[in-house]
Amino acid sequence: NILEQDYEYKENVALFTKIDVDRVYDKVLFDKIDISVPIDIFKIEELEFKDLERFRDNILKIEKQEKVTKSDKIVSTYNRLYNQMKIEGIKYSNTQIGKLHLYHLYSKLNEILVS
Repeated sequence: NILEQDYEYKENVALFTKIDVDRVYDKVLFDKIDISVPIDIFKIEELEFKDLERFRDNILKIEKQEKVTKSDKIVSTYNRLYNQMKIEGIKYSNTQIGKLHLYHLYSKLNEILVS
């Protein structure tokens, strides 16, 4: 069971706070955090795993090895860890958290493509 495996998950962190620029308590840690644009689950488009694969294939055409490696790792890691997972009988990618996860990965692939 994939949920029982001990995976160290460190790519995505949800941060719910008000940021006070005058009082940053851990400046070094704060500077390392890449804060993405807030996402509203009801406003994102429906994405599927095949959308990630298609985006990755567009990056593969660029032929810049660093971009290819990053994008392929994103897609293959998701596929290996999450594509067959179900939560309470619902396919992970069809749950709200799964949809947000796909959207986040899609936005990361977009960053790789345009960088």
